[in-house]
Amino acid sequence: MAIPNTNTFSMTDVLTELRITGTTSPMRNLVDIISDAPNISYDPTYAGSKNSLSNFRNYNLISGLTGINTSAYGIASDGTNMWTVNYSNNSVTKITPAGGMTTYTGTGNSPTKLAFDGTNMWTVNNAGNSVTKITPAGGMTTYAGLANDSVYIAFDGTYMWVVDTGGSGGVTRVTPTGGMSRYAFNVTTIAGGIAFDGTNMWVVNQNGGVIKVTFAGSMTYYSIPYANAQFIAHGGAYMWIIGFNSGNGKMVTRVDSSGGYKYLQLQNALGLIGIAFGSDYMWITSSNGYLTRIGAV
Repeated sequence: MAIPNTNTFSMTDVLTELRITGTTSPMRNLVDIISDAPNISYDPTYAGSKNSLSNFRNYNLISGLTGINTSAYGIASDGTNMWTVNYSNNSVTKITPAGGMTTYTGTGNSPTKLAFDGTNMWTVNNAGNSVTKITPAGGMTTYAGLANDSVYIAFDGTYMWVVDTGGSGGVTRVTPTGGMSRYAFNVTTIAGGIAFDGTNMWVVNQNGGVIKVTFAGSMTYYSIPYANAQFIAHGGAYMWIIGFNSGNGKMVTRVDSSGGYKYLQLQNALGLIGIAFGSDYMWITSSNGYLTRIGAV
């Protein structure tokens, strides 16, 4: 192998390994694009490293949007609009593709995350141990009865699933009319976010790793070497994980269905606190006010 078994290598090594000669071939152009990644919005941390080949993604910062609440702790798509949940003032904000914003108040106390059921948005309300169902026009119904420290929520096509992080943690299945059934985790974890991949629920372990949970409650744990990652979403063929402090507050981890993973580190966003899939992109909010999108394919 021309490429050494180390963390870094030169583009000359790549050209030699691929047997590319000349300066105008399509493959030479591709290698040049990858080597020039710092100039086209790729994090320079990965320039000239093996990760620049395996993790190269089309992502860019969405500029020109103002009015995002600084406590927008969650984000979700309704298929047309993006919605953020606003922890500090018990509200949600709907954002149109053109950037128009409408805020609706009246959720339960301290909403942290939200999910879409095909018709309505739902928030999980940390201080109120409740969920709130929100119509497209902003009408709200709140259902109480969750375990303490309920923070994360996801939809499986029929039910909402809510993760509570107190003690050993667990998940609560919520019917469309607010009926609740709780299942304790049977593995040791500091529970984080939850997401649905079309078949199974996935829960983040904040100390590293993810738990895949079937509808019947059986669990499979995959170890991933990160720390402080709390949030997860499904997009394309992958699960995507972020964390407020993970990777200095700007690391994204992509996980496949068998637990294989790759990393991407963002440039400007810091303190990643919300992630969702919409319009072929992953959308990520951060505590320093940036909204970033990443090509999910």
